[in-house]
Order: sequence, then structure tokens, then C-alpha cells
Amino acid sequence: MNGQRSILIIDDTPMELKALSKILSSSYDVIIAQSGEEGLTLAHKNKTDLVLLDLNMPRLSGFEVLSKLKSDEKTKDIPVIFITGSDSDDDELEGLSLGAVDFIRKPFADTIVHMRVGLHMELIEQAKIREFAEKERLANEAKSDFLANMSHEIRTPMNAIIGILRMVQRMDMPSIQREYLDKINFSTKTLLRIVDDILDFSKLEAGMMEIQAVPICLEDIIRGVRGMAEHQAEEKELTFSVEYDPALTGQYLGDPLRLTQVLTNLCANAVKFTEKGSVVIAVKLQATGSTDAALLFSVSDTGIGITTEEQKKLFSVFSQADISATRRYGGTGLGLALCKKLVHLMGGDIWCESEIGKGSTFSFTIRLGTAPDAQGSDPKADTQNMEAEEAALNLLKPYGKSRILLVEDNLVNQFVAEEILKQAGLAVDIANNGIEGLEALNQQEYDLVLMDIQMPKMDGLTASKRIRERDELSWMPIVALTAHVMEEDRRKSCEAGMNAHITKPIDCAVLYRCLSEWLGKGRKAKAMHVSLADL
Repeated sequence: MNGQRSILIIDDTPMELKALSKILSSSYDVIIAQSGEEGLTLAHKNKTDLVLLDLNMPRLSGFEVLSKLKSDEKTKDIPVIFITGSDSDDDELEGLSLGAVDFIRKPFADTIVHMRVGLHMELIEQAKIREFAEKERLANEAKSDFLANMSHEIRTPMNAIIGILRMVQRMDMPSIQREYLDKINFSTKTLLRIVDDILDFSKLEAGMMEIQAVPICLEDIIRGVRGMAEHQAEEKELTFSVEYDPALTGQYLGDPLRLTQVLTNLCANAVKFTEKGSVVIAVKLQATGSTDAALLFSVSDTGIGITTEEQKKLFSVFSQADISATRRYGGTGLGLALCKKLVHLMGGDIWCESEIGKGSTFSFTIRLGTAPDAQGSDPKADTQNMEAEEAALNLLKPYGKSRILLVEDNLVNQFVAEEILKQAGLAVDIANNGIEGLEALNQQEYDLVLMDIQMPKMDGLTASKRIRERDELSWMPIVALTAHVMEEDRRKSCEAGMNAHITKPIDCAVLYRCLSEWLGKGRKAKAMHVSLADL
């Protein structure tokens, strides 16, 4: 077999078999059967894409052969074209009712046979393409569902770990204990980055990730990346420096989150694989056009280096430089593959230059839009630091004593969320699922509902829809507080009537800012609702 489509010709007339074989063998693999019984055996035994079947044959007629083909699970989907000298409409009607796809009348012309067989082969090819695309779609959906569920299951206990760790870090303690807690904190954030990398890679493979074009400040991005990596560099006594091209004076449009993600990944690797020496981030302007600019970024280190062979597989999924490095330094093998895909989405390329024992330089190019009047954003804002949290707490002060209903089934996460809310001066009641949440709303007035999504008895989406059905609670702000982080999850929250969607592990600054926004809006909406009810 040469990989061509295959045709089984079943005909008891040697001359017709020879003629058909001559017409079709240049384009298809032709299998010949001189009786219905032989044809059934060959159809079951061989890979067959199409059957040309004579209608009038001894022992088994073409109709009988077709019926047997259609009743066999292995051959029922093979298209069958009848070849017949009969011009009877009844014969054609019966053949079509049994499942034939076409009739070719004898005596046949070479071009007619070739064209009609070619037409059906094209239909087969299109059907297979559609089938493959559907299988790929279902596989991507299954993978996305699996990763979303895994993310939820991992984030739920991580929320408890990070939340309780935050509380403990606020306590007075010996420096050695604080050092241990700092190491735990770093490890939890590393684990969270791994989970996010897996989800991001899944989105990229499914074509679900879009690159933004918003005003960015490159200096702020570099400063933020440096701040995240410099602490680990200092622990190893490495020199960490930045070389910033003075020609980069314009304002640019791009995706600050994804650019930060690539640079952070490369810097983390550089620090991880360097025991002594330095790490350098460099940014250069390559070219400027009327609407965009080409930039070159590089991260250089004086670390262990990478062989030429190992460099070839660096950007492959789940591939790492070598086994010994993996055992010593760890890693998922996803980071660089994710970087490559993100860089390509930003219109650039990424590569590595390295020498064993002397270090490595990872470079990538991207294209950013130019915006003369744009104001730089601050992509590095670390919402988990104390300053950001205090600022967010100040926004909540006007809403002190507000009563919050927390609907959450996990006991440890109940404790974490309750403590975070009480630290903000808010009163908190807890319901273990959606049913209990609805009952609590019947018994007590609340200013806002924090709603988990995945809960027993009644989930958060259903509970939110029930709340929205009640006119007296139409003003009530509902905020999702959940380990579901996919865009599809945010859409479902919105469709269920929720006003905002906050993900676990809880970022206190994000939570406080969201609460201050919706407690304010809720007060206004409630006042308006009461006024309208009094009319």
C-alpha cells in the first residue's frame, strides 16, 4: 500500500474488473473481488474507503452484498456505488434505500467513472477532516475541563495555606521562624505559578488566549521583574543588573502581563541555574515604524550553561536540559515552551545562546504598538504587599460594620476568609452551601454576599440565580470567591447574576478593593430600591 485511498471493486465480469482497475489504479489502491462472498471477506479484512459493486451477480446479488456490508459494524460506514447495466428506476430506488450513495450506468465512460469516484472520495476526505476536527475539539474541551478541575482542587487548599501563612507572618516571632515562613511563602507562590503556567499553556494550545494592546511603561515592567527576582539573587550573592537602551523614550502599546510573564520566567531560570557571578536584563530598540516598534530583550547569566544538543529541545513541552540538572534544580519543563508561544503571539521569536560552564543568554524579540499620547501603566503593582493592602483597607473604612454573608463549604477556607474580613472591620456570617445561604438571606439583612461556586447541595451559580429572582434582593451585590479561574468560569458567574469574580488564593488587596466598590454601589442601589418601593 502506498498511502492512497483504497477502492474495492466487486464484479463477476473479468473484462469490467480489468477496465475499472485500469481507470482507477493510477489514483487509488484497487482491490479486486470476483464474487459477493469474496468482496465481503476483503472488505472486512482490508482498509477500504469506497466500494464499487456490480448489481447483478450469481449467488449473492449486489443488493444482498450491500445489506451485509451495512449490517457489519466494521464495514457499515463504507460508501457503496452500484455499477449496473440496468436502467430501472426501481433498482436505483431500492439501492439508495439500502444505503448506496450513487449509481454508475454501463457502458461507462472513463472520465465519468473517474469524476464520480473522485467526487465521493472528496466527500469522504471532508467527512474525515470534520470528524478529526470534532475529535480534536472534544479532546481540547476534555483537557480544559480536566485542567480547570485540577486547578480548582489545587487552589482550594492553597488558599488556606496562603491565608493562614499571611496571618502567622503578621505575628511577632523569632527571626529563624520568620525565615522558615518566608521560605514556605516562596514555595507556595512557586507552586501557584506552576498551576498558572499549566492553565496558560492549555489556553494557548486551544487558541483561547488573546494578547492585549494597552499602554505600558517598559521601565516599570523591568523594575517589577527585577524586584521579583532580585531577592533570590541576593540570597545566592549574585549581581543583578539592568541595561536599558536610552533610545526607548516613546510610549508603547502591548500586553504587560504576558511580557512580564516571559521576563519573570527567564530571570527565575537565570537565577536558579547560576551559583556565582551575575544576571543581566538588557532591553534594546531594534527598529521603529509608523505604528509599531521592534524590541530586543535578553537575560544573561554566568551559570552552568547548556550544550548545543540540549538547546535544540529547550522550548519543547515538558522538555528540560538534562536529567542531572532536573534532579538538582527542579522544574516542570513548561516554562520555556510557554515563553515561546507567548513571544510568538506578541509578534516575535525567542532563542538561546550558551556555553557549558560559562553561562547562557536567552533573547527574544517582540513588536509593540507605538502611542505618542499614551500614559504608562504600572504592571508590576504587587497587590499582595503591605502597602497595597493598607491602601485597599483605607478604601473599606467608610463601610466598616457592613454585614457580609460568606457562602463557603470548606471549613479551613471559611476560617481564612472570615479572618480577612474581620480584619477589615466587617461583620461576617457563614453558610455552608447555597441552600443555607438562601435561608440566611431570609432571616438577616446583609450588605453583600461572597459566594463560592463549587458546593454540595446547591452550588453558587444556582444560588445566585435564585437571589436574582427575588425582587427585594435585586440590589444585593454578589461577588464570586472561588478557585475557578478560567474565563469561561467568569462568564458563567456573570450570567448567573454575580457582580464580580475573585479567585483563590485570596489576594487581600484585590478583595478589599472589590468589596469597597460593591458595598458602595450596593448602598446606592438599596436606597434607590427602597425609594421606588415607597412610591
